Amino acid sequence: MWQLTLALILVLLCLWLIWRKKQLSIFKSLNIPGPEPNILFGNLWEFRKNPYVCHKKWIEKYGKIMGYYFGLRPVLLVADPELLKIIQQKEFHKFPNRSSFLDVGRSTTEYNTKALTGLKGKRWKDIRSIITPTFTTSKLKMMNPIVSQAVDELVEAVVRKSAEGKPFNIYKLYQNLTMDIIARTSLGVHTNAQKDENEPYLTHSRVIFSLEMDYFSLFAFSFPEVMGVFSFLRSMILRFRNKGREPRLELLANTGAVIAARKADPKKERKDLLQLMINAQVSKENISESLLTAGENDERIQNGDFSQKDQKNMRKMTDEEISQNALLFLLAGYETTSTALAFLTHLLLHHPEVQNKVREEINQHLDSDKDTLSYETVQKLQYLDSVICEGLRLYPPVYNFVTRVSLEDTQYENIRIPKNMNILVPVYALHFDSAYWNAPEEFDPERFLPENKGNIHPMVYQPFGAGPRNCVGLRFAQMEIKMALAKLLHKFKFTPCPRSTKDNLEISSALATMRPKKGVFLYVEKYG
Repeated sequence: MWQLTLALILVLLCLWLIWRKKQLSIFKSLNIPGPEPNILFGNLWEFRKNPYVCHKKWIEKYGKIMGYYFGLRPVLLVADPELLKIIQQKEFHKFPNRSSFLDVGRSTTEYNTKALTGLKGKRWKDIRSIITPTFTTSKLKMMNPIVSQAVDELVEAVVRKSAEGKPFNIYKLYQNLTMDIIARTSLGVHTNAQKDENEPYLTHSRVIFSLEMDYFSLFAFSFPEVMGVFSFLRSMILRFRNKGREPRLELLANTGAVIAARKADPKKERKDLLQLMINAQVSKENISESLLTAGENDERIQNGDFSQKDQKNMRKMTDEEISQNALLFLLAGYETTSTALAFLTHLLLHHPEVQNKVREEINQHLDSDKDTLSYETVQKLQYLDSVICEGLRLYPPVYNFVTRVSLEDTQYENIRIPKNMNILVPVYALHFDSAYWNAPEEFDPERFLPENKGNIHPMVYQPFGAGPRNCVGLRFAQMEIKMALAKLLHKFKFTPCPRSTKDNLEISSALATMRPKKGVFLYVEKYG
């Protein structure tokens, strides 16, 4: 009997191996070059060591259009700017949805299916059209006092650190700042995150982003049969790190409580993102602007000619959609902006000549009667803007999230992209491609000055993605970063300390994001 059992096991094993080999031969059948996949892990074993650098090496070896296997999932890596222009802009209707190949079982999809990043097709357009008006110039001006006040609290914290005369990790202060700002502007919640390290929104978010690309991820993506087990283990790890509470569920519950309180007191006027979603009412002008941004270009939309049915359909959001999108903005606004500020501070720390130039620009535009930096003043700081752009080129906080999936077969020259193919934009590799950037390893803000910016191909610079599905909050993030750096550099001088690392900053890589692994340590001196 055991011989029969063994024979059956061997037959099943052979069939399983044949099936896996077939799954890992898609790119060969399409004549698309790429690294040879491992029968067990695809190309994840190599990828896990240093994901963003791995993309760069593969593109240099196999070309700007190549394929690899994220476990069992085929991924077309596209670093050809002309094809990217087709995928992300010209023929967006063929690639309107974000790919889900990075999703890890219930641990992501359960919380993101109704958020902008997970929505598809018309419903994505509808929700995007509701949320986009939050980030118009007039709305940004309204939110600027909140941002400015929060940054003033950051400056006070840095003053205290400066008085101690010791080096400190400014990355933690940036995390406190961005949580304070995003909670107030998206949820209308005052978290006190800049003064209380144990503030729940802050601690839950830190735990969520503590996970890295690890062996659990490797096995989950390589063996989808055990994805549910992986999801459970990952949830247990998060609970262990968060005193027994699942941080995402905690944040969703907090968001739900805020929504319920809003609905119980509908007469109170509020002007944050959450209220906009609850009201879900936008003007014809905002709908038109949003749909044009989302790739709709017909004359009816350009003229703002909408029927009542059109507008009613666009104005409704479910409680689940509201809570998931509120959570998305909370987490994204906290993590990516604080990380960008940390990387930028690292660069400024080791380039004092750039620091001085930014400070000179600030002093030139500062109101001579008031020692303040208004929204209008900060928007005039073109050199600071170029510094931020260059910092995001060298250290894009989100390096592995600009994805699409094909809705139909598409031919591009001799490349056939089949229906349902996962497509990834290798942001880091594009930002360091010497074919498009002169001395890409160097920190050179001058390349983003107005007189030079026109020389940059728009598709090879994507810290916020590109096309209709780019980051909806990019203008808010830019405003927040500029205000924080402008106020800090006006008051302080950043100088290296023994723990500062110039050339070999240790970076931690998660599935989609990167951050300074050990923070950014420095001295600060009061300027002037």
